[in-house]
Amino acid sequence: MEGKPEDFRALAQEVLEEFGALGRRMGSRMQNARRGEHGVIHALACSASPLTPSELATLGHLSSARVANVLRSLEEKGLVTREHSQADRRRVTVSLTEAGRAEDKRHKREFEELASDFLAQLGEKDTQEMLRILRRVNQTIDGNRVARQAADKQDQERKGGQLYENHQAL
Repeated sequence: MEGKPEDFRALAQEVLEEFGALGRRMGSRMQNARRGEHGVIHALACSASPLTPSELATLGHLSSARVANVLRSLEEKGLVTREHSQADRRRVTVSLTEAGRAEDKRHKREFEELASDFLAQLGEKDTQEMLRILRRVNQTIDGNRVARQAADKQDQERKGGQLYENHQAL
């Protein structure tokens, strides 16, 4: 690292302010895409098998009531089907219909078109720089995650050893 963490406090504040501004500008359209019908359709399209409503809620960070409303709407439009388990009638799984898969593809094309138009406005040089920075951010996050997991494992092992030693002392 080029400097101490405390040297980056002012920059961190600026970065957070810019992320906040970006979020406000993208606002409801992006949230609706992720948390509404398109988010559920996309989650189902990415899944190798049908999902339960609770799995959809977890993936989309949605309430069970919101998922129920979205699924009802999607089912009325013929984009998903709900199926009760033969073993446990309370268990329901949700799958995309062919129309639902077509809707996912249409939405992806629309989103890619919007992103392409936006990146064209940024220009190739700035887009390449943004990609470089985003890749670096992801690498840093992944490295931090691995380091945290290793530290947590060491803590658990140390605590486990202490518990064993404490038990032996009794």
